[in-house]
Amino acid sequence: MASIIKVDTIQDQDGNNIINEAANTITIGASGDAITIPSGATFASVGIDDNATSTAMTIDSSGRVIIGGTTPDTSAKLTLEGGDLRFNTDDKGILWGNNEINGNNASDFINIVTAGSERMRIDSSGNVGIGTSSPSQLLHIENGDVLIKETGTSDPLINFATTSQTWTLRVDNSDSDKFQMRDATGGNTIFTADTSGNLGIGTTSPTQKLDVSGTVKATAFQGDGSALTGISSGAGTIEAFVNFNGTGSVSIRRSGNVSSITDHGTGNYTVNFTSGLSSNYAWSVGANVAVGSYTGYPVLQTNSSGVPTSMSSTAFRLYTNESSNGVAKDVHYVCLTFIG
Repeated sequence: MASIIKVDTIQDQDGNNIINEAANTITIGASGDAITIPSGATFASVGIDDNATSTAMTIDSSGRVIIGGTTPDTSAKLTLEGGDLRFNTDDKGILWGNNEINGNNASDFINIVTAGSERMRIDSSGNVGIGTSSPSQLLHIENGDVLIKETGTSDPLINFATTSQTWTLRVDNSDSDKFQMRDATGGNTIFTADTSGNLGIGTTSPTQKLDVSGTVKATAFQGDGSALTGISSGAGTIEAFVNFNGTGSVSIRRSGNVSSITDHGTGNYTVNFTSGLSSNYAWSVGANVAVGSYTGYPVLQTNSSGVPTSMSSTAFRLYTNESSNGVAKDVHYVCLTFIG
C-alpha cells in the first residue's frame, strides 16, 4: 500500500519555504529565489493542467512554450493555438532590442519603432503615417520620398481611379523607359516624355522638345517666332516668311524657314529657303514704304504667258520697281509670306 504524507509547507533547514500551499495556490520558492532545472532533466508530465480535462500550457524539452495546444512551431519559442495575445494596458507591445510594435488602448493607435524612433503609425481612423505621428490621410508620408521600382519586365505605375475612369502614370518598360500619362479606361496615351527631354502630346515618339500631333490652341505665344515653320493660317500653312531691308547690304530682320537673301543688284533679290516648300504654294508680299521721292513695290518675273520663271520649292526671285515708272529700286522694307 502506498504511503501518503500530507503537508502544507516544505521548508529548508533555514526555515525558508521551498513549497507552500494555501487557498489552492501552490508557491515554489520565495521572491528573489532562482529556480534551476538541471540540464538533462525530464518532465514527468508534458503539460500544465487548467483543472479541466485538457492541457492549457506545455513546455517541451527544448524550452518551447505552447499555449492552447501541444504541437509547437519548431522555429518559435512561443506558440499560441486557438487564441489571441492581448495587452490590457496602454503602450504595451512586443520589443526586441531597440525595436518595438506598440499599441495604445486610450488613443487606439498602433506604432512601429526601429532603432528607438517611431517610423510608422496607424491611427484610430485607419490613416497610416510614415515619418509622422499625426497622419491626416489614408497614407501620409512626411519628410521622405517614395520609390516604385520594377526589376522585371512590367511597368512601374500609379493608378488614379473613380468608379468610371482610371488614369495612369507609368514608366513604359518596353519602350525605352518613357514616362507617360495614360487614359487607362480608354486605352489612350495622353503625353509621353522621353529620356532626351522631348515631350509628345498625341504621339509616343516625340522628336522635338514639344511634339504635338493635333491642333494647338493658345491665347498667346511669346518670342519673335523667327524659327517657326508650318504655321496654320486657316486656309493653309505658313511654310516660310521674311522681313528684310533691301537697301545697301541686304539684312534680314525676321524670318522663318529662310536661310538667306541673295542680292543680284538694284531691286533684284532671291529668297532662299532652309527647307523646301510644297508645290504650288501661294505668296504674299508688301513693300510700300516711300524711299526718297518714289515708292517701291515688288513684282515677280514672268514669261510672256504670265508664268513665273523664278519660283521654285527652294528659292523665290523678286524684283522691286519704282511704282511711277517701273525703274528698278532698292526698298527698305520687303515682307513676304509663303503659304502651302
